Amino acid sequence: MRLLSAAFSALVVVLCFGLASCGSGSAEPDASAKPSASPTPTATPPTKPANWNEPTPEAAADFVGYWIDVFNFAYATGDLTELKKISGPDCEACNVAIEVISKVYGAGGYVKGNSWSAGEITLEIEPEGVFVTMEIAAEPGELTQSKGALPTRLEPMERTFYAWVD
Repeated sequence: MRLLSAAFSALVVVLCFGLASCGSGSAEPDASAKPSASPTPTATPPTKPANWNEPTPEAAADFVGYWIDVFNFAYATGDLTELKKISGPDCEACNVAIEVISKVYGAGGYVKGNSWSAGEITLEIEPEGVFVTMEIAAEPGELTQSKGALPTRLEPMERTFYAWVD
């Protein structure tokens, strides 16, 4: 189980795009917690933005928001279908997210809460694409790494993230 805990910590770091503003929450299981049953997924798949293919700064910002919504959906349900479709093969953060979510749900584990939301988004427009800076907040949550395992508390976080959208 330490492997998944380390992988989850790596996910938090990589999803912070490896920048100095990133940190991770607690990786220690809550000793007073008891294993809980896997939650029934109730999340609704996100809707793709109407401006999906437009080469505009607004479309770039909407894509980043959509990626967060798709990540939250995959995180809550284990359904990686859309996350795999919209994540490029060279996106390290995307690939780590897919791997960790797959391992957790494949082992009968799950995540409760810890949904991400985007705050302020700024855009720097370049000829080759758009550099996006955004504030992200994650609510507290719980990671259960496998069926019957004790949950690990996921601390709330606020971070600055950076992405390149071409």
